[in-house]
Amino acid sequence: MKVLDLTGQRISDRYVVKKTLGYGGMGAVYLVYDERRLRAVALKVLHDKHRDHDWIVARFAREVDVLRTLEHPNVVDLVDAGHDGRMLYYTMEYIKGYNLREWMYLQKEMDFGSVVHILCLTAKGLNYVHRRYIHRDIAPENVMVCKDGTVKVIDFGLARKNVCDEGLTIIGTNLGRTEYNSPEQERNAAMADFRADIYPLGKMLYEMMTGDLPARGASMESLAADLPPGCLPFLQRTLSSDPQRRYGSAAEAGAALLAIYQATQTTSMSKPSLTSQAPVASGETLWARLMGAARKLFRRKAA
Repeated sequence: MKVLDLTGQRISDRYVVKKTLGYGGMGAVYLVYDERRLRAVALKVLHDKHRDHDWIVARFAREVDVLRTLEHPNVVDLVDAGHDGRMLYYTMEYIKGYNLREWMYLQKEMDFGSVVHILCLTAKGLNYVHRRYIHRDIAPENVMVCKDGTVKVIDFGLARKNVCDEGLTIIGTNLGRTEYNSPEQERNAAMADFRADIYPLGKMLYEMMTGDLPARGASMESLAADLPPGCLPFLQRTLSSDPQRRYGSAAEAGAALLAIYQATQTTSMSKPSLTSQAPVASGETLWARLMGAARKLFRRKAA
């Protein structure tokens, strides 16, 4: 898809575009300098071709409304929203780091501690989001690994409230990246609840540890054979085709994964990673110990 190059342009007499960061089906994201706040932020613009489609404009506006109500360390922060002529945009914090897809590519292989760290912090963000919304597009592209070791959930373009949101979701229509969608979201995105966001946690666990998505039709036992001991129950629950058999919350899923890690942790690691080498007493201790190792990894990647 061709992305409009806005480099050097000034938007709303406030934002100076520095470069393109990425693009998706609804819009493009640029790194801009906010002359009012004197800092770099990310600016998302709705694609020109969508401006006359009322339901797409409404979805873009809804994404802004969702972000306005969210404030959590593991969720991207909204800065501002507006328009410049017919250009609709919103700005959010500029996250220094990589999305999980990029991070997996850079790492080549990921140790279990790093995987647990990322997924548990993702689950923390989701648990907060689920108080009001369902994300419906959890995938490596929408999880950011920051340079300080923080993890943030991004891109709420498909989010909706925990009740059916008629008018913006077409009944029977698939939404999100289909390879990570839960079975019920594939059947009817409008009827999926928060447990649809728990399903991709199992897929991402397997992908981060093996480099591949789980093979269709493979038994949970065969999939778990490729993972550290104790992962079978986690896969069985997160990847269950019946949402009622999944974890009752994202927090419960994160706690279960952390318990598996604590049970399998050893005192020696084969290489530097986002995990600590000392035994972990609690979830909060784990996050605190991971920060220094995370910064070292990013410095090495940047060198």
